[in-house]
Amino acid sequence: MASSLVIALTAALPFLLTRRPVGYWPGIIIGLLLLTRPDTGILVALIFVHWLATRRFRIAAINAAAALVVCAPWLIYAWHTFGDVVPASLRAKLAYAWYAGHFGLGIFVDCCLCGQWIVAIGWVVLAAAGALYLVRRERDLTPLALWPLVYWAVMTARAPNFAWYYAPPLWVLWALAFLGAHDLGKHLPRLRWTPAATIAAILVTVSILGVLSPISGDVRHVPLSRIGKYLARNTPPDASVAAFEVGKVAYLSNRRIIDLCGLTSPELLPMLTAADTEAGRLPLLIRHCKPDYIAAMSHHEAIYRRYGYRLVWRTPIPMHPEAYYGVYQSRNRQQDAVRRMRRDHY
Repeated sequence: MASSLVIALTAALPFLLTRRPVGYWPGIIIGLLLLTRPDTGILVALIFVHWLATRRFRIAAINAAAALVVCAPWLIYAWHTFGDVVPASLRAKLAYAWYAGHFGLGIFVDCCLCGQWIVAIGWVVLAAAGALYLVRRERDLTPLALWPLVYWAVMTARAPNFAWYYAPPLWVLWALAFLGAHDLGKHLPRLRWTPAATIAAILVTVSILGVLSPISGDVRHVPLSRIGKYLARNTPPDASVAAFEVGKVAYLSNRRIIDLCGLTSPELLPMLTAADTEAGRLPLLIRHCKPDYIAAMSHHEAIYRRYGYRLVWRTPIPMHPEAYYGVYQSRNRQQDAVRRMRRDHY
């Protein structure tokens, strides 16, 4: 959802940055972008640097004020409620990069383009040509033309390699690829517009299919829904459940969820960086949290068993027959349930 909102908001910027007068509407979009995802601050910084570099100080001040007005209610609420304006999820994701693998072009090609480096090289060449064309024709869109490059450079330094992190600037790269093909076609007498557009269309279509493949292939939502419903029906209301994917599980189960990725359980952040691998980190988390149940994939079932958890329910993962999602119950919780049953019986 956040990626879709970012794409929709940034798609409005070309019209707002080039209109005369510029007004305060870019600032409103900037405020909404910062509220939607903190990493959009990269694009926001590029926009303000461009305004300052072109000596449009009044426009920068007006839009900074507009963005502050949009963000202020949430900042006040966050400070009053959580004691901080920086989301705990941001700190968790920065810690997650230590063991998830860093953001980068190589991972992007493997993840979103099915490892097709030839497509990636052609795509990048056309996008670079399109960026130069756009900067020459419309200087006010320079921040958007630079955004993909700067975004990847900054994110590579720290961000984990989740597929959806690559999404925000992709629409800009597709647009730049079309512009690059158009510009190259004008300079090649025998190609001209139609063949150049065909080449760009093929590259962009392959790219879109590659980007959609990890999204459409993400079949976790079905077993996660089943897990949430199982926990709601078969666990005590006061049970604690440790999980890596907490959204659907927490909503459907209505149980206390311990987020093993730290996004909603920031107290676990020190343990996320204490080990380089998930297998090394799990024992630390289990000993610290002592959850009644663990809802997770079966990859680390041996660790769960070693720490006194037994598989009580499982659900298959579509298209992944070798793995499954399981619910693992603590031996202590099982013994408590047996004692409760005996007490109720007698």
